[in-house]
Amino acid sequence: FAYNPQIKIFTILRNPAERSFSEFLFSMQNGVCPYKNFEEAIENNPAKYLSTSDYYKNLVPFFKLFPNENIGIFFFDDMKADGKKFLETIYNFLGVKNYLPNDFDAPVNVGMQAKSQRLNNFIGKAKMFIHSKNLNFLLPVLQKTHLLDGVKKLKEKNLKARVIKETISKETREKLYSYFKQDIQNLELITNRNLEHWYH
Repeated sequence: FAYNPQIKIFTILRNPAERSFSEFLFSMQNGVCPYKNFEEAIENNPAKYLSTSDYYKNLVPFFKLFPNENIGIFFFDDMKADGKKFLETIYNFLGVKNYLPNDFDAPVNVGMQAKSQRLNNFIGKAKMFIHSKNLNFLLPVLQKTHLLDGVKKLKEKNLKARVIKETISKETREKLYSYFKQDIQNLELITNRNLEHWYH
């Protein structure tokens, strides 16, 4: 807002339960999740795994600052249904020329899982330790010795494509829908979008 109060901003939202679960899987992939399962993660760290999916609550501060017409709220479901049309919608909102990359249909952000979760966690915790202890001044030194490159390659070799698609248990899903229901209803009001399929 300080840079440009008339700037256009947008967000792409997906089913909040699915987004929270996706964040858990991504944390596991990066070795920075200390929890054994999703249920333990949302119980012990709701700020990371639940609050970030409270879309309406997180959008309110933006609506207090920016004109409503400058805030674009788009949906992951539409992107999955028709990616090209979805991209055009965003370009139109931003008022920029349409552009379609040659590799538009190439798969991206493929879910991965560790061959050795213990090794993955060790690398992830080491990275978190450096940042939490303000030891970032060591990074250029580690970069020069090519240690970081070696660790990066080791981590990449330890990952494989997720073969079995993990899912949220029925009981946990019901708890999540109960938790997110009010926020979803508020979101429906500001977007004029029926999000009934997010309730179950």
